[in-house]
Amino acid sequence: MGFLVRRMRATDIPAIAGLSEKYFPLARIDEGEVRRRTSGGVAYLVAEEDGQVVGFVGGKLRGRDGRISGIAVSPAYERRGIGSALLERATAFARENGRGSLSLLVKEYNVKAVRFYTSHGFSLKAAKPGKDGGVLLLWRGIEN
Repeated sequence: MGFLVRRMRATDIPAIAGLSEKYFPLARIDEGEVRRRTSGGVAYLVAEEDGQVVGFVGGKLRGRDGRISGIAVSPAYERRGIGSALLERATAFARENGRGSLSLLVKEYNVKAVRFYTSHGFSLKAAKPGKDGGVLLLWRGIEN
C-alpha cells in the first residue's frame, strides 16, 4: 500500500515529536511544543502509511509568504517521494491561501536538506552565522 498525505490529527503529535527528536536534535520539539506551535498558527501535514506516521511538514502563513518550519521522513521511508509530496502539499496550501512564495531556514552543514530544497526550486536568499554553524534562508516563488 502507498502513503497518503493529510492534515495532522491530535493523535499524531507523539509521532511528530519523535521524528523531530531524530532529525532535529539541536532544534527538536516535544509534544508540548507541537501543541504550542499549532495553537500559534503552525499547521502540520503528515505522511501516513499503513496507519503509521512516517513523515511530516510544518509551516505557517506569514505576510505574503509561507514559511516551512521543517520536513522529516523516517529513514525506512526515504527515497520514495514522501518528502517531495509533503513539500508540494505545503506549497499548494500556501498558493491556495494567496501566498506568492515559500521560505525556510536550514543549517548550512545539512547538505542533504539543502540539496533536497534546491532540487525543488529553492534558492539562497541570505546566509548568516549561527552558534552551531551557518544558517541559510532559502526562498522559492510559487505561482498563484
